[in-house]
Amino acid sequence: MKVPLIHRLAFKVSAFVILIEIVIFIMLGAVYTRRFSNEVDKRVETRIKIPGELMSRGGLKYDAIQDAGNMKSLVGEDLVDAMNVYFDGTINDSMDPEHVGKNISDMPGIEPAWFDAARSGTYTTEIADEENRYLICITPISGTDGRVNLLFSYVKARMNLAEQEKTANAALFLAGALSGIALTSLALLGFFEKTILAALSNTLGAVRKVESGDLTARVEGRISRDEIGQLQSGINSMAAELQTTIGTLQTEISERERAEISLRQSEERFRDLYDNAPVCYQELN
Repeated sequence: MKVPLIHRLAFKVSAFVILIEIVIFIMLGAVYTRRFSNEVDKRVETRIKIPGELMSRGGLKYDAIQDAGNMKSLVGEDLVDAMNVYFDGTINDSMDPEHVGKNISDMPGIEPAWFDAARSGTYTTEIADEENRYLICITPISGTDGRVNLLFSYVKARMNLAEQEKTANAALFLAGALSGIALTSLALLGFFEKTILAALSNTLGAVRKVESGDLTARVEGRISRDEIGQLQSGINSMAAELQTTIGTLQTEISERERAEISLRQSEERFRDLYDNAPVCYQELN
């Protein structure tokens, strides 16, 4: 009898294995992608801070911010804008020469509150428009006494490359997860098919032969030491005991039949003797 696919043991085991693998990969993927995303964000934040930190330590001249190529080598290709802003809000140096001399209050997308004269440490914030996300870094640069902020370093960069890197990494992990699920599922199913299913099929064949009346049928081949092996040994023992019992019954039946035949033959001989006896003898009886 052909078993429907959804009721086959191999299908049930396959579905269970794949479900477990999917759950495991989802959990691992969530942890991995979150960690990778945090690392990418940290790297972007570290690079966008470099110009301001170098200028605050005297390792980069203020006017170096006008060199777009130099700034991109420090921040990355997603660099959008960079400039130095005096404490009164006037733009001193900028990648875009048209910005020089303007006040930040006249610049769209820039909040004057970012350039707080009392700020003592680097400040980063994210903004977004309809198409992009941006990371902005404001670094106060103090005078020689280290107390009064002379100006602020302003650096703006898109998050596009970082987002693309995150997406590519997530896609790579997904492809690896699907490949891992497929390969491990095939390997497990192949092993399951050659061991458990083959043993069960061999056992089922012997059971069907016994059911059809062939009491000489046995589970052939190597019998394992696991539960299936115990089942196979039990079936072989049961078939052997059944064969012995039926053989004994058949012997008893044969002996009883022979006794009945012998009894009938004796009765027939007696009847023949009786029928052929003299009449006087028959009258006496």
